Amino acid sequence: MSREKINQDIAKFLNKKMQETWNFKGKWTANADGVAYKIAKEDYDKDNIHHNVLFGEKLSKTQESPPAYEAVYTKPSELIEFLKKIEEQEMAEKYQQAIEEENKNIASKLIQLMKNDNVQWDSDVDGVFSTTTLDIDTSGYKYAEAPLLNRAKQDHAQRSHNDIFLKVPVKPKITSIKEKDGQTNQVEIKASYSNGTDLEKLHSKIDTALKSKVTRTNTSQVKADLAAIKSQDPRMKEMHSELLEKIRQFCEPYSNVDGLKKMKDIATYSDSPMQSLIEVIQLADWKKSDSDFTKGWHNKMRGRAPEVEEFYQNLAKLELNNPESVKEFINSLNKDKTQDNAPNNNFG
Repeated sequence: MSREKINQDIAKFLNKKMQETWNFKGKWTANADGVAYKIAKEDYDKDNIHHNVLFGEKLSKTQESPPAYEAVYTKPSELIEFLKKIEEQEMAEKYQQAIEEENKNIASKLIQLMKNDNVQWDSDVDGVFSTTTLDIDTSGYKYAEAPLLNRAKQDHAQRSHNDIFLKVPVKPKITSIKEKDGQTNQVEIKASYSNGTDLEKLHSKIDTALKSKVTRTNTSQVKADLAAIKSQDPRMKEMHSELLEKIRQFCEPYSNVDGLKKMKDIATYSDSPMQSLIEVIQLADWKKSDSDFTKGWHNKMRGRAPEVEEFYQNLAKLELNNPESVKEFINSLNKDKTQDNAPNNNFG
């Protein structure tokens, strides 16, 4: 699940909470960077004491016209503390786990992408952090005074750091460059990603980079799947046509679920069943929950019906060139699926 969607869920929850509990007139909004509460000055003046107690120093007057007050939470740890303050401990824990899992996932993918033992990755709820150790050749500066030597080492370290991170689509912000354990020929560079938009963009682009090299949805694997399918007999092709139609029928009652709506459109306007099947399998792989926690989040916070999650999971592992796998999946879709079971949101 994207960071922006997680924040949107929190904002939606807080809007309801503020209205029902305190009848606040302000509104919560969200984007990838965080969540923000904004209230018109005239509404704030009617209940400024309660607002000040609740938001404290986070609430400040804006420079716009008409005047308003705003509290912005871009650090997840600060939002977690706020949720605890309003006695939403469970929500705070869910949010913390979601963001920590997202950041841990990014760090793991950076390790896969870079494959560099000199770069160590770590993460917490507020970001993803790297520590890079570099050997610096100072032989050309052995007679230089300390300020010149330090400047040369800094420049050398930054250039080397940029080279190491060349394949990373979004560069981290360097926070410190210093000698490692007092060794003049080694430098330790610390850098981080803490901006929500950067982390969201980074995650998306890392997935693209990794898919070009690994996973079952990369280009070479897709081509191999297509080649295998093309070489099969007409009965298998008929089975694929039937499978695509079954997928379309399953998706039809779920017109408000964006993932299933996209799959229905792919199946409806298909020129090539096998190509369309590969597209919907890739989409299912993207949409499915990757852990029990994200499965629970999709169910409780986003209203994803269990049968939709099961559909994504089964479709993602479908082997198109395996007749038994295709038959098994078709049989699973022959269960009765009714409109009454379809979730009423567009986040599935």
